[in-house]
Amino acid sequence: MNEDIEQSNEKQDQLEQSNGNQDQLIEIYKLQSQLASSISNRRITIHKFYLLLMSGLALIFPAIFKLPEEIRDLVSIEFLMR
Repeated sequence: MNEDIEQSNEKQDQLEQSNGNQDQLIEIYKLQSQLASSISNRRITIHKFYLLLMSGLALIFPAIFKLPEEIRDLVSIEFLMR
């Protein structure tokens, strides 16, 4: 009888430990998913910044370094001929 009680206590302890391990695994999974989400958000923010920067440079450089009129006319005529 005492052996049965001891075995049931051992099984109960094992179940509690496995439940505790499952809870720990769930918490680790939650933490990892939050970290992955924050990293993705940070990457999106950085990509938006660089897209804005490149778009701005694409608009500013032609204004600063204008092509001579003769070349500009040739480029526009070739573009229209296509």
